[in-house]
Amino acid sequence: MQSLTQTIPTELVSKIFVHCLDTESNFITPDPCHAPLLLTQVCASWRECAVNTTELWCSLRVRIPYRADCDDSSESSDSSDSSNPRAQRAVAHLQSWLSRAGEQPLALSLFFDASYTSELDNCVPVLRSFISQCRILSLEEGYGWLSPLLSGLHCPMLESLELVHVQQYKPLDSPLRTPSLQRLSLSGSIEWTIDSIRFPRSQLRELHWCDYSSMREILHILPQYTSLTKCRVTLAEATPDQGLASELPLLRALEIDALPERDGRKFDDFLGLFIVPSLQELRLVPVNIDVGYPFYLPSAAALTRFLVRSDCRLTELWIELWMSFARDVEQFRELLLAMPHLERLHIDGVNDDFCGKKTGFSDICDYLTYAPTGRSRQALLPQLTDLEIGRVRDHHETALERMLRSRMRATGAAEDGKVYLGRFRIVVFHITGGAGRRMEWTGPKDGEILKTIL
Repeated sequence: MQSLTQTIPTELVSKIFVHCLDTESNFITPDPCHAPLLLTQVCASWRECAVNTTELWCSLRVRIPYRADCDDSSESSDSSDSSNPRAQRAVAHLQSWLSRAGEQPLALSLFFDASYTSELDNCVPVLRSFISQCRILSLEEGYGWLSPLLSGLHCPMLESLELVHVQQYKPLDSPLRTPSLQRLSLSGSIEWTIDSIRFPRSQLRELHWCDYSSMREILHILPQYTSLTKCRVTLAEATPDQGLASELPLLRALEIDALPERDGRKFDDFLGLFIVPSLQELRLVPVNIDVGYPFYLPSAAALTRFLVRSDCRLTELWIELWMSFARDVEQFRELLLAMPHLERLHIDGVNDDFCGKKTGFSDICDYLTYAPTGRSRQALLPQLTDLEIGRVRDHHETALERMLRSRMRATGAAEDGKVYLGRFRIVVFHITGGAGRRMEWTGPKDGEILKTIL
């Protein structure tokens, strides 16, 4: 039987090979059972075509050192010689892989095992040459590796930079220049990093800032990024200094992750510092919930003021209600009234003592229930089409089901101008005789609620 490359033009075969790549991630992990390595093992003609298809080799996720058996068998005896240090052997595999990419912009994710620091010294020039060719770069480093890898580099094509678990506490010896940078993700001991990266502040579109030690630096620099459309911020314990609110005119998606705190003012103070007229998606998440301290979400009053002051059309809210953050049900109702354009609502961890009383969540369900035909009542969240509740106790079942049925279009019902739910998923937690059981409510399905035991 003739080879595929003998019956179809090589250019077309190359395009077919490229479509074999996993597109769910920016980076490819070497695996002989998946493309591109799998394509090199079928026959000589496939191997030649795959090796010469530069688009197959411009993405790589690798741990240094990593096992030699991750790569194909074509490497030279020098790179597979067990007498070579593991880190150098891993870099040789990396060099073989990425050299096939030619002049293509690279997507590179590197994790450095700190226990091999001494072996990596001779590998730095090779790594720097590929880093300077990157369009997407992610580095998770052992202590002290950022400076030798990044100091003084010019990365003209770099659009996305991620520095994970940074353990370095001082600036790079000379700045990293990234004139095309649009997405920046930083975590660890990172307050020094902004001063070590040179890029046009006005062109940054996405920023993820996760520093558990302080939030003062991000409060200082965030107003400079006026072109941000997406931002994720982790708030540490430090309370921000109050000042005039800064406008982020293009910000559409904001996630605020907060560590435990004792006074509950961190969220409120942060929200008071910004005006976001274009905001559409807001996510409020407490993190590290096992550390033993209480969590405080922003007060409903502060969140309402934030939305009203920004005059934004919020369409998606994700919130974790581990603790009640509204003084009473009416205060929570005022918050929902401030979100008339909300289409998607995700609530996790409804507290039994919601809004200060056991029936609090049932009361909110009553407010969300569409009034019967002929009765006038202002509907909360009139545009809601997607609802997800991570967990709610079974004593709210009656009010919850009544609300859902009022927001499900009945089969064959006439148009009445209302917006109905297109999707919902709710986990209801039952406790019977000391044992817990979870039920999943999903739908709508032909005007009904599907209830499944998990």
